[in-house]
Amino acid sequence: MCTKESEKLNKNADYYIGLDMGTSSAGWAVSDSEYNLIRRKGKDLWGVRQFEEAKTAAERRGFRVARRRKQRQQVRNRLLSEEFQNEITKIDSGFLKRMEDSRFVISDKRVPEKYTLFNDSGYTDVEYYNQYPTIYHLRKALIESNERFDIRLVFLGIHSLFQHPGHFLDKGDVDTDNTGPEELIQFLEDCMNEIQISIPLVSNQKVLTDILTDSRITRRDKEQQILEILQPNKESKKAVSQFVKVLTGQKAKLGDLIMMEDKDTEEYKYSFSFREKTLEEILPDIEGVIDGLALEYIESIYSLYSWSLLNSYMKDTLTGHYYSYLAEARVAAYDKHHSDLVKLKTLFREYIPEEYDNFFRKMEKANYSHYIGSTEYDGEKRCRTAKAKQEDFYKSINKMLEKIPECSEKTEIQKEIIEGTFLLKQTGPQNGFVPNQLQLKELRKILQNASKHYPFLTEKDERDMTAIDRIEALFSFRIPYYIGPLKNTDNQGHGWAVRRDGHEQIPVRPWNFEEIIDESASADLFIKNLVNSCTYLRTEKVLPKSSLLYQEFEVLNELNNLRINGMYPDEIQPGLKRMIFEQCFYSGKKVTGKKLQLFLRSVLTNSSTEEFVLTGIDKDFKSSLSSYKKFCELFGVKTLNDTQKVMAEQIIEWSTVYGDSRKFLKRKLEDNYPELTDQQIRRIAGFKFSEWGNLSRAFLEMEGYKDEAGNPVTIIRALRDTQKNLMQLLSNDSAFAKKLQELNDYVTRDIWSIEPDDLDGMYLSAPVRRMIWQTFLILREVVDTIGYSPKKILDRLRSSVKLSCNQLFL
Repeated sequence: MCTKESEKLNKNADYYIGLDMGTSSAGWAVSDSEYNLIRRKGKDLWGVRQFEEAKTAAERRGFRVARRRKQRQQVRNRLLSEEFQNEITKIDSGFLKRMEDSRFVISDKRVPEKYTLFNDSGYTDVEYYNQYPTIYHLRKALIESNERFDIRLVFLGIHSLFQHPGHFLDKGDVDTDNTGPEELIQFLEDCMNEIQISIPLVSNQKVLTDILTDSRITRRDKEQQILEILQPNKESKKAVSQFVKVLTGQKAKLGDLIMMEDKDTEEYKYSFSFREKTLEEILPDIEGVIDGLALEYIESIYSLYSWSLLNSYMKDTLTGHYYSYLAEARVAAYDKHHSDLVKLKTLFREYIPEEYDNFFRKMEKANYSHYIGSTEYDGEKRCRTAKAKQEDFYKSINKMLEKIPECSEKTEIQKEIIEGTFLLKQTGPQNGFVPNQLQLKELRKILQNASKHYPFLTEKDERDMTAIDRIEALFSFRIPYYIGPLKNTDNQGHGWAVRRDGHEQIPVRPWNFEEIIDESASADLFIKNLVNSCTYLRTEKVLPKSSLLYQEFEVLNELNNLRINGMYPDEIQPGLKRMIFEQCFYSGKKVTGKKLQLFLRSVLTNSSTEEFVLTGIDKDFKSSLSSYKKFCELFGVKTLNDTQKVMAEQIIEWSTVYGDSRKFLKRKLEDNYPELTDQQIRRIAGFKFSEWGNLSRAFLEMEGYKDEAGNPVTIIRALRDTQKNLMQLLSNDSAFAKKLQELNDYVTRDIWSIEPDDLDGMYLSAPVRRMIWQTFLILREVVDTIGYSPKKILDRLRSSVKLSCNQLFL
């Protein structure tokens, strides 16, 4: 509503500014105390300010990480070349230079030669590729033969391993012999026993692994064969059935897998498949729903599933023999691809010759040329970087096979397509399951054979290390992520690695890493750089989101919003809120509306059907005390004492920071808590703590006032003892708000004196910082137009930042 009178505000009349703030625009409106729009110069005071959204550092960080990875790869390649340079130069001084220039066209090369590797008289790249069609053929020859190879061939084999060193996710040794993953299966059986599922996994280890790694068997057939072996009893039949489904890459229901009691919840019906999602993608959906034992059980299934995928590729499907080295498996895959291709081409030539050229020679959608990414026809070679997916290629083959009459070859091809083993390429999804240890095993064998003919590989230096030692260290060493970029002290930049005294200018290598880098001091700095400041106490660091105290705050802050039939729990029955907290949440599982209904019926009525009206929560509680339950299970107690709580909080912090580096985490636990058993340390290493909260311990334990007995009341105690949530406790005139203002020592400033740099201490993302600054510009313009400050600022944030304008503009 707008009137002429609203244009004529009294000099001291109150007015309000309403803001609708987003990361790319901000809406605003000015009204009087009756919420009528104010007019100036014949126009209503409202509008929208649009601006370009600021970009975060995520994209730039991605480029920086890729650049740093490339730089480290180049350093490793250079150090590897230095080990072989003298010996290679004796027979071919231009070999390493040709390799470096191999990515250029002839006109851009330093030495314009036709060949990129070998340019000897009688042995060029042509002879090399005829002898070794792929690098795996060369590596296989270097592994199997004890004869003396040209040093350049040895270098090429090792160099290819350095280009693809494998992942570093698995710990310990990796073995693909047919004895199977003993430790994984034993650990899995232990986990199943702890959740009351008893089946003979270890005693049936060999036949179990044979089934899992047989690529000729479909997933459904694997499931049936494994169930026949395990023969679960009636009580655990459903749970074992779901376990086998997960293990064979099929979808399983979470509730049946871990034998959840409440069958009507969404969590019970949640289904997942390791073939469709990785464990990292599944964990956020289930961590707050199940307890620590069940989570550890699922993680152990995933470990065995990953092993089976890798080993199915390392197994000869005809003989059942396991390849010891990846190169052997890749050469076998190459040979099988060739025989499959001959088989398919023969069928085309015999039955559908009119389709042959279109399918094998031309670059058509989802044909063979599109599948492998290249073709040569009529003297013209064509390549495509975007290759056809395997499932699309299989659909094209099946479409062609429909035109071919029934025969043994057609049936065999169709069977292999169902199994997913027909015309496999050497590069595919299975590459992601190759661990560094398997590649290292191959590297060691090549070096061992070569050392019999090249003495320089076993000569020791001043550190008593041989060239083999240095090469293996280069290959398997990975800089811990909490150490960060390695730079000299005079050029630290954003690095936080701490060098020991006297080692400031020495280059870091795998064999001198511990001598130069102070790992513990660097890790401490990493924590300080990583952890954000508290939303309210900017000098304090936030708690891990899995902290016992932080989880208690989240639960209480949510529970204090609960209304039962329109009343607070304690208004219905004294101590009811405490009963809900202790008897429902201490289980560590997610508390659903249905569970709360059942609890209230058992406490408040004798009826099994009475329905309570629950408001203040969104159907189910989002928070839980999962960490508390995990550590109760770890220590074998029902409730944690003060000593155990302190210990748990420290472990949670270490796990949150160093969880991906189990070696360093284990060292911290052994040094600080020698009373922990090996089994407890193993379980702690399996805990998944990764995120950080928004509040600090100092804030949650901040004293606001004294109770009647003279005891201090902190924020966390007020949340326990009252029905107020955090925002209510921090209301404008509360004791906590005053204490907070005193601790932060705010300085009153007018909006004209605030500059963009003043937002640096607020730990906001770039888009939100720009949003806030643009809002200040709006406020300046409005206040300048009206002539004095508003009575109120009403805001609505269209962002993930949980702040109000009243906080921002203090």
